[in-house]
Amino acid sequence: MPTAEQVEIRALAREFAEGEIRPRSMAWDEARRLDDEVFAKLGELGFLGMLVSEEHGGLGFDLSTYLLVLEELARGDAAVALSVAIHSVVSWMILRHGTMSQRETWAERLASGDALGASRRRLLLPLPSPGRRRRFRPRAPTGRRRRGRLPTPGALPTSPSGTRFRVGGPSTTPRCGWPPTA
Repeated sequence: MPTAEQVEIRALAREFAEGEIRPRSMAWDEARRLDDEVFAKLGELGFLGMLVSEEHGGLGFDLSTYLLVLEELARGDAAVALSVAIHSVVSWMILRHGTMSQRETWAERLASGDALGASRRRLLLPLPSPGRRRRFRPRAPTGRRRRGRLPTPGALPTSPSGTRFRVGGPSTTPRCGWPPTA
């Protein structure tokens, strides 16, 4: 059950999605890009700093409040909600794993929307340049090596004691709640 504060925040996000995002969603889809204006407005509302602590200029929301806002933004346009989510992950990664100087440099800028972690033109994280090629190591064509030999295609897996068992049958598939049963 959401708290009174969460209900107010959700209402603000819904109002923003209905008034600012949804009317322009079709144009963004046709142009295949989002306007920078929407991110500026999201930054003014503080929605770009939801996971940034208050001491670094953010809102310091808990996870459930953050997800309520993302849900409402997705009602307006899923691409906006996804961009905010990616931006929030970038912010969180810098706060969690960045150096002190990185936190001081980026945290407030990310929380306010001055820097975006999810914009194609102003991406905070570096991308490989188009001319560079990545090198990949070749893998064994038929699977992983086990004790110096390749696994036999079509062989049933064995337990540590050496007995064979069938994977994925009705008796070994755990019920995890999905798909829901009638």
